[in-house]
Amino acid sequence: MKADLFSSATTLFLMVMRSPPFRRAHLKDPYFKRLCASDRKPFWNIFKSISSSAEFRDLFESATRRDPEERLGLNHILDHPWLSSGDKLNYEDLKHEIIKRFEVIEKALSYKQATSSKEMHGMDDESSEAIEMAMKDHEEFEVLRIQATEEIGSYINKKIRLRRELKKMKGGFVV
Repeated sequence: MKADLFSSATTLFLMVMRSPPFRRAHLKDPYFKRLCASDRKPFWNIFKSISSSAEFRDLFESATRRDPEERLGLNHILDHPWLSSGDKLNYEDLKHEIIKRFEVIEKALSYKQATSSKEMHGMDDESSEAIEMAMKDHEEFEVLRIQATEEIGSYINKKIRLRRELKKMKGGFVV
């Protein structure tokens, strides 16, 4: 479960920061090594050109601690201030952003396919097949990623609505 949450936090980082946080979750990776250090400023300095809130940084750091026992559990993640703050895209904006990015990737792949098809005539059938399979796998992955993001967005929106309703019922105090 903690490994799944670690992976989810890494995926969230990728979505929010539009960049992977590290290449591999291993101390030999210079980015991961900075993330595991007691002073994480050098890690965040790598991404200083990308705006991120203190709440997001706290959530990411807490969910990706090197020691699984020190990582946040699911309940703590769902109750984290970053998830309940209003500084994120709403579900429709998130969906639009993902679709827009997918269209850009699709255009790039189409262009690459069109330009490489001329070059592929000189390739053997096995190489051509491998390229076509890789492109198809990439497209299928993007579809699955969009579906997963929609499900996550829906879940988060439901949780936020339930919290607001609970807050109204409790007279403004959330337990």
